[in-house]
Amino acid sequence: MDCTSCQRALIDYVYDELHGDERREVSRHLGRCPSCALEFCQHREELDELTRAYAEAPGDHVRQALRAEVERRFRPPLWRRLLGAWTRPVPAYGVAVAGLLPVLVWVISAAAAPEPREPPRAEPTSARDFAPREDAPPPRIAGYDASTVLSHEPGLM
Repeated sequence: MDCTSCQRALIDYVYDELHGDERREVSRHLGRCPSCALEFCQHREELDELTRAYAEAPGDHVRQALRAEVERRFRPPLWRRLLGAWTRPVPAYGVAVAGLLPVLVWVISAAAAPEPREPPRAEPTSARDFAPREDAPPPRIAGYDASTVLSHEPGLM
């Protein structure tokens, strides 16, 4: 294949409309001829630029609507997401639950148990309440040894 016939077939080659033997011949010629290969690269770049220029990107409102619709249709229900998060194989969850379980049991048991009440104390009202009763025996001192010194003041020993 010569350069003139390659130039005529190059546009069809760029648009991928050549088939069979003709496509193979153009490919071989592009591999051997640098000027035709450069022409092919220029055509390919122009085609890519045209495609980018005329391709319309959807607006933000279209993207948001599409995202909301996909999420609405394919998002699992809340209970399934919570169950998935709870059963996720992350070691930290097991350690956290194992550490919090005794604290939780203690809090529940402390909240459920009634507070102990102390018996009411009788407040002394007069000095007579502290006086020994008349019918009571006199107090006895047990374990007293008069030979031992009770005070450790200097000069007593």
